[in-house]
Amino acid sequence: MRRFLDRLLPRAEASGVRLALEVHQRTICSSPSLAMRIAEHYPAQHLGIIYDLGNLAIEGREDVRLSLDLMGEYLAHVQVKNVAWVAQADDLGWRWEWCPPDQGVLPLRSMLQTLAARGFADWLSIEDFDTTWPDAHKLLRNRDLICRYLDLDTPVAPVSTPEVPCK
Repeated sequence: MRRFLDRLLPRAEASGVRLALEVHQRTICSSPSLAMRIAEHYPAQHLGIIYDLGNLAIEGREDVRLSLDLMGEYLAHVQVKNVAWVAQADDLGWRWEWCPPDQGVLPLRSMLQTLAARGFADWLSIEDFDTTWPDAHKLLRNRDLICRYLDLDTPVAPVSTPEVPCK
């Protein structure tokens, strides 16, 4: 990974692009601390970390405050999603499946409030892999969820205009 980044980062820097490593299950960066083991060798303005909250429920979960302190200026972006653990047949244990952000095992409200309290005021992206609702419905539902979790004003908007932002 470092040999790859050693070759790629100068090209990205010359192009004015900041690269980012995503905290993702089943990778070398499955936790914020493992991502930092790579990122710490490079300037934060050239290599950041994508903090994917949903992936933490599968592998690599660490305390949010500790993770934010550890990543510091390397925190480039936050992705919001959630996971449900579902019991399988006898003796087969559990399996995970994606679920709506407010219905999984992660305490997203407190995680997002911790991010806000620590000064994170950048973009959040929402990954909602729930297939029971159309995308326009999910956009509005998730926008309202984030606004509610962060005590933001939620605009009243019909389902046909999911682009209405929180104030």
